[in-house]
Amino acid sequence: MAGRVLIVGDLASSRILLMSRLASAHCHVVGTPAFAEALAEAAAKAPDLVVLDVSGPVAAAVGLCRALRAELAAVPLVALARTPGAALRQSMLAAGADDVLDVACGDALLHARVRALMRARSQDSDLLMREDTRDALGFAEPAAAFEAPGVIGLVAARVETAEAWRAALAPHLRDRIELLEPTDPFRAVPAGLRPDVFVIETDLPSPEDGLALVSELRSGPAGRTARILALAPEGAEAAAAAALDLGADDAVAGAVEPLELVLRIRAQLRGKARADRLRRQISDGLRLAVTDPLTGLFNRRYAMSALARIAEAAAASGRAFAVMVIDLDRFKAVNDRHGHAAGDAVLVEASRRIAGALRSQDLVARLGGEEFLAVMPETGVAEAEVAAERVRRAICTAPFRVPGVAEPLALTTSIGVAVGGSRGESGAGGAPHQTAGLVEQADRALYAAKARGRNRVTLVRPAA
Repeated sequence: MAGRVLIVGDLASSRILLMSRLASAHCHVVGTPAFAEALAEAAAKAPDLVVLDVSGPVAAAVGLCRALRAELAAVPLVALARTPGAALRQSMLAAGADDVLDVACGDALLHARVRALMRARSQDSDLLMREDTRDALGFAEPAAAFEAPGVIGLVAARVETAEAWRAALAPHLRDRIELLEPTDPFRAVPAGLRPDVFVIETDLPSPEDGLALVSELRSGPAGRTARILALAPEGAEAAAAAALDLGADDAVAGAVEPLELVLRIRAQLRGKARADRLRRQISDGLRLAVTDPLTGLFNRRYAMSALARIAEAAAASGRAFAVMVIDLDRFKAVNDRHGHAAGDAVLVEASRRIAGALRSQDLVARLGGEEFLAVMPETGVAEAEVAAERVRRAICTAPFRVPGVAEPLALTTSIGVAVGGSRGESGAGGAPHQTAGLVEQADRALYAAKARGRNRVTLVRPAA
């Protein structure tokens, strides 16, 4: 596992032993000799994971954990202690630790826990990188100030066990808690209530069943972005390690006090909500990057890329495709007489009419100003001409009613059409490098329509 691990501990012997254990897992391990130096070392060495050796006073370890979490908000933190009791685990988890392990745990569990946290760190970094790209493009938006209650799914071998979990958790969580069937976790669960966090008993009734469910959830579409907390029996470190390597986000071997389980679930809910928010913002940013903000149509950049793909498909199928360049006639007069707000309203309505006159599989984009592009897959000369006439009539038949303008505005449009593909002017195949030339042909046809008096369609006829 690649990554830089910072080990913090006052006892040199413990620190050196931990460095050796993690170095065998192919980590780049560095250490700091004292709690007092931990924050400075963490800031200087930019670790991907912090391991905190709790061998001294608990209060000092809890305070350092809280300070490290404040300084390194996105960096995973694991605390290792000698026979950590419930109180210590709860204190460290509440202070921001991602896990608290017994320092005597086997290397398999330790390495699996580190791998799982490194994996989560890498996934978070990928999302943050995409968010930074979105922000650089000018599509930043503030993070949500309020997170809605989540859904927790409990999966146990016995219904009584799941009911006991729910009874213990309910007083401490505002989230919805669902009891799920081990053999079919999504049965009778509405799509809108899919769990954000699964708590899974690894013995269902055998360890193989629980681990298989972890793997199935992590690989399937319904649970791919959910968080998974696996609960293994006392002494079943191998099952907990296997669950982590199969995709669980957290795993515990042994009895867990209700308050500790609450803290672990809350941490997973926070992580899930944050990842979901980042995905939504990235999705919105990508959508904004390919759409025209005024009309909601695709923008020129996306349209030209999509046109190349349509040309490739036409080349493979041997079918024609059509390109239509549409321009509103004398649109400048609308802005000059009634203002740009009226002009924007006309563009929005014209966009709606153009898209409504074409098929759902046709691509419609705003090239800029009052000029639009339509790309029609699997469309020959005759079909393209009919579609263009339909668009022309959609614009000129009914006047545009614009807020703030007393009289409806009568507008017309001129349209140039070119056909590519096996039956088109671009020649057999319609190769992607010819798409720009096809748009230029349609553009020249548009100017020919303007020269002939506007409010008409001009088609580039394929060579005989």
